[in-house]
Amino acid sequence: MNPYSSDYIPLQKFTYSKFVDVADEAMAYIMDPPEAWNNPDDCIAFPCTAPSNVVITHENVLYGGNTKPKKTSNSFQIVSDTKQTSENLASCDFRAGWNAWFCVNSYLGVLDF
Repeated sequence: MNPYSSDYIPLQKFTYSKFVDVADEAMAYIMDPPEAWNNPDDCIAFPCTAPSNVVITHENVLYGGNTKPKKTSNSFQIVSDTKQTSENLASCDFRAGWNAWFCVNSYLGVLDF
């Protein structure tokens, strides 16, 4: 993640990706917003929330090899672990090693402003 993307991270969309011998713990990791981003010049008096609003969309995924993620789907999303939000998303499972959620929910996205 770009350390200068404290305010906004656009929707990340991948199509026809192929995961070959990729372990579940190597699929993703989404960081929490660093406390250092709590500065008046950038985000006033609260931590910038860009890492809390990440959506990574994968469509038409292919898997190969012997090592595969524990739950696979040909189309899925990976979203940030945002308290009181992520756990309420339909068809999502928390992955502690990712600090994120694995979702099969085509209605997820990022509001662009």
